Amino acid sequence: AAAVTGGVLWSYYSDQRLGGGAWQGVVVVVPGGGLDAEGRPSRWVQERLTKAAAIYAERRKAGERCIVATLSGGTPHKPMPVDPRSGFQVF
Repeated sequence: AAAVTGGVLWSYYSDQRLGGGAWQGVVVVVPGGGLDAEGRPSRWVQERLTKAAAIYAERRKAGERCIVATLSGGTPHKPMPVDPRSGFQVF
């Protein structure tokens, strides 16, 4: 079963191939959507992350296994944000 809630896809997942045993639980997939001028997630991505956190908390409270998978990691359209202290790119 899968559902889209607040721009976030979540689904029950079961896979017999992982680690030789079955992994079953909820996978919450959060699509990317860019960063603002200060390098923070855009408003709509913040809303998606908030919804994903709520789904995660709800599923964990129900005793289910749950992971959150975020998509994206930069864009070719503008430079990656850089940590001013280390000088390294921030993902």
